[in-house]
Amino acid sequence: MPSDATDAPSLEKRLARIDEIVKALDDDSVGLSRALALYEEGMEHVKKAEAVLSEAELRVTELAGPDGSEEADLDLEGGDGPDDL
Repeated sequence: MPSDATDAPSLEKRLARIDEIVKALDDDSVGLSRALALYEEGMEHVKKAEAVLSEAELRVTELAGPDGSEEADLDLEGGDGPDDL
């Protein structure tokens, strides 16, 4: 059965697994074959974590508006400001 997006580990779980992999790779007793498998797994987690972060960054940029502030959608020159009183 194909895995859907809801089965994917969360960003936090990916980061925790990457940390575990780094600690395992730091252990001098890990053989080459195991080290390569861990490295490959870790790189997959890194790529997917980067994709999640890129999507989040894009979403924040979209929410912030074209000039980087939420106030971009406000009519700041429409009257009823302090100069109009």
